[in-house]
Amino acid sequence: MPYNPLSISNGFLELGFRDGVPVDPMKAQKLSFFAHGYYLASSGVPLIEGSFQAWPFGPVNPTIYEAFKHYGAAPITDYAKTYSDIQRAYVPAAAPENDPRYISIRDFVWRQYGQMPSIGLSDMTHRENGAWDKTWRASSSRSSPISNELIREEFAPLVTARP
Repeated sequence: MPYNPLSISNGFLELGFRDGVPVDPMKAQKLSFFAHGYYLASSGVPLIEGSFQAWPFGPVNPTIYEAFKHYGAAPITDYAKTYSDIQRAYVPAAAPENDPRYISIRDFVWRQYGQMPSIGLSDMTHRENGAWDKTWRASSSRSSPISNELIREEFAPLVTARP
């Protein structure tokens, strides 16, 4: 813990494939960001290793971006893969199914946001005084890391308001 970002995005792809809901790269990014935020705010521990960065269309995890950029704006049709030393092959990055907090948050994020269009999710990440907004306004670089502290601050009120 924290988890490989590809494992988290693959968890949302699994739900999208199951439910027949297309997940494009932007949606994979935003759903992963929301899950990271809720997890961080509820546990104090980051869900995803590495960082999200402030890009023009909202928070982007570079690992997720690299894995799916060849899809452009089209729906993702296959899981992101990582190399397995045991199998000596590239295999789908497995979602952390043995973490009940992750499962609960993944399912909540999917129910709340999974049906929304990608651009709507992107708009949500641009919330005034949110983590992306604060980082974007304070930086001269357009790929500045968004601190987990800012993400936690943004999501803490949402976690306490969650039934």
